[in-house]
Amino acid sequence: KQWYQRRVRGVPFGNLKHVKEYLGLDDFEILAPKDTHPKVPITGWNTLRADPEGEKFWRFFESRYGIKEFNRKCYVTAYCPALYVDEQGKEVTPPCLPHFLRNQVISCCDLHIIDLVDILKPSIIVAVGGFAHQQVGKLFCSREVGPHVFPLLHPAPSNS
Repeated sequence: KQWYQRRVRGVPFGNLKHVKEYLGLDDFEILAPKDTHPKVPITGWNTLRADPEGEKFWRFFESRYGIKEFNRKCYVTAYCPALYVDEQGKEVTPPCLPHFLRNQVISCCDLHIIDLVDILKPSIIVAVGGFAHQQVGKLFCSREVGPHVFPLLHPAPSNS
């Protein structure tokens, strides 16, 4: 799952092969936070799980851009870069969080995206998945100037 890969390496759609070979990100230690869920270990480079979503996502970019061109033209982030899990260690996405927490998390995620747009000044944002597109679209639909927001179907196997 995407959330699993992101939390073990900090890269959205973090398929190990593409993180190492295409992005060239393998020369650093991945440290686990102090308080981790016992059923959600941070395994970093030692993970044995494959990530079909990341494979599909990064293969798309790799087929179109060399890494230097990708780094000049693209920036990839998650709408919500934090991971929330329930007692069993199962991911809880922002729309499924308890109401009192959901609004706080979504506000933080919105600020994260607004800050990135203010810094990077993109002309286009491609929001992956329906929730991300809905949220990011709301942020920029009323701006006179700003990025155009386009949807992209999430690369989950269920969307194939």
